[in-house]
Amino acid sequence: MKRIAFDATALVRGCVTKVWRQGDQQARELLALIFGQTTPYARARKMLGTLETLSSIWYPEGEGAELAVDFGKGELLSGLGEAIKKALRDKMTNPDFAFVSRAELGLHSLLYQLKAKVNVTAVWKRVDS
Repeated sequence: MKRIAFDATALVRGCVTKVWRQGDQQARELLALIFGQTTPYARARKMLGTLETLSSIWYPEGEGAELAVDFGKGELLSGLGEAIKKALRDKMTNPDFAFVSRAELGLHSLLYQLKAKVNVTAVWKRVDS
């Protein structure tokens, strides 16, 4: 069993609610989960665009938004792979985040192979309640 030294649910909750839109302090707290406390905020902040893009796919907003994420689309898997590469490139990423990200990439790969369509928001609401 692997123990994660950071609050992974806070990370997911922050992505679901897109907490970085609420202000710098919230963005700092979320990015600290990904990069740890020692990475300068200005450097970590470069990841916000990628978080915005991925979160918009996984947790769509607005009326008429397609709630089921189509994991059969290759763009989602390649987008996640690129985001993880970008986050890990400088080796300044929280090691536990790196572990969780690799596990998540494996799950996404499996969902891609199954061509699964999943309402990720509904699944998260069941987990977070």
